[in-house]
Amino acid sequence: MIRVYIRKCGNSHSEQHDTAYRLLFEKTEELFGCSAGFEDISHTDKGKPYYTDIPVEFNLSHCRGYAVCAVCGRDEGAVGVDCETIRQFREASMKRIFSSDEMVMIRNSDSPDMLCTRLWTLKECYVKYTGTGLAGHMQERTFSFEGDRVLSDGELVFLSITIDDSAVVSLCCDRERSAEFILSP
Repeated sequence: MIRVYIRKCGNSHSEQHDTAYRLLFEKTEELFGCSAGFEDISHTDKGKPYYTDIPVEFNLSHCRGYAVCAVCGRDEGAVGVDCETIRQFREASMKRIFSSDEMVMIRNSDSPDMLCTRLWTLKECYVKYTGTGLAGHMQERTFSFEGDRVLSDGELVFLSITIDDSAVVSLCCDRERSAEFILSP
């Protein structure tokens, strides 16, 4: 099972970063019985963090007011997670990020800022899952929705939730399996 822990924190970048890593180290010990610290983490050539010798897969994100940590056993496959506070998007940025179908969805939405943020987090959790970074692939996936269900081409699974009508957290994983989003004290 993938667990996505969400913790409220301050607005400074350093506090958000530190809170995300504290969550990771706490949950690695609590769920997997492994004591971990910064010295146990390596990075791919594109910057994706991973544990060198601990059999835990993880991904981190943070935004104004929140830190997020997705964890599961390494044998369960890769994960990518992203969180963003809801913000206004400009048309010029949207054209570089979203497909034409997504742009139509946004223009027809009652809540375009919420939808833009949700779509952005889905795209970002995908590139974090692949480890390719933001330099490419943002338009590679097109998303649509059936109620609360996220639809995308391909075999990957995407989940997305809204927190307090102020932020969106999205998860990408490689197969259908259970995931739990947990507000952590």
